[in-house]
Amino acid sequence: HLRQVNLRLKGQAGQEVLVEACSEANLITTKPLRRLPKSILKSETIESIFKEADDVLECDPKLYSYIKKICFTNLDSSFSTPEPSPEVIEIVSKALYYNKRFWVEYQSMNINYQKTYFVNPLALVYCSNVPYLICTLFDGDKAIYLALHRMSNPRIAPVEAHTPPCFNLDDYTKSGVFKIDAHDSPITIKAILSGSAAAYFKERKDSSIKLNSIHNNQFELEVEVCDSLDIRQILRGFGDQIQILEPDYLRDEIHKASLHD
Repeated sequence: HLRQVNLRLKGQAGQEVLVEACSEANLITTKPLRRLPKSILKSETIESIFKEADDVLECDPKLYSYIKKICFTNLDSSFSTPEPSPEVIEIVSKALYYNKRFWVEYQSMNINYQKTYFVNPLALVYCSNVPYLICTLFDGDKAIYLALHRMSNPRIAPVEAHTPPCFNLDDYTKSGVFKIDAHDSPITIKAILSGSAAAYFKERKDSSIKLNSIHNNQFELEVEVCDSLDIRQILRGFGDQIQILEPDYLRDEIHKASLHD
């Protein structure tokens, strides 16, 4: 029997998040509370749910420890976000819940082959609704983040995970690793696309995306979005199949990043 509870957490930017989790930690989903009707948020019913969640946590230290390993940053996402496989979500959740290490194949951006990592999981961060695992690799103590949607074939290992003495989740998320320049209003991105970059935007159902065929299987893109980390990573991931035209600061940033990839 899986006991489901609803928990209210604060995101890094102060957003409230409704988290649905079960005591065996093989499923976790999130819903920003600001998207729910205010009448529901202020109701006695939902407050009683949060009270029930608190009671559950008091009786389940392992679940409480698991929830403390989850953090939310920017909850907005202008593009449809990539989804990890159910297998990856299950293994990562269990690794965090049971405090175990695991093996996984990982496909980095701009690399056309997978690497095998022995992962020591520390925390799960949702940035723009995209889940990233904060972890160390093999016997190292340097915390890095891996995108769950780039993982495949995860396998739990009978080895206890450990937290490096210097690691603190709040300090890590505030260090700038997930930080971008803030823009109060949406930005308009213009670019020239080819190959998989063109195919990606053709498949998107967003009405804000405008694609015009030009020549030699190239397309001109114009899209209005809110600036976010996942958008920048998506753009970087296409390598030389995308040429950013505007805005200038984003074009320069993507170009500089490509020199280090």
